[in-house]
Amino acid sequence: MITVLDVFREIGAEPDNEVMWSVGKALQTRWEAENGELPEKRLRPKKSGAGSHCMAVYPHSWKPRIIEEIKRHQYEETAQMALFA
Repeated sequence: MITVLDVFREIGAEPDNEVMWSVGKALQTRWEAENGELPEKRLRPKKSGAGSHCMAVYPHSWKPRIIEEIKRHQYEETAQMALFA
């Protein structure tokens, strides 16, 4: 099982808390729509590495979906920043 943070780190990105929450919420909503229940949660190390936190876990088959959601959020963030340029 993998977490959203696992995938961020695997692709070489370290998300801030806002992006992490946003991507995680989108995936949770998607999982619930497809499976009729919230994703399983397991105790995992916190993003900072200090302590632990209960995080949603997904099967490895969901990795492409997680990457897709990360890319979508990166695009949205870039597009929003362009509004202020």
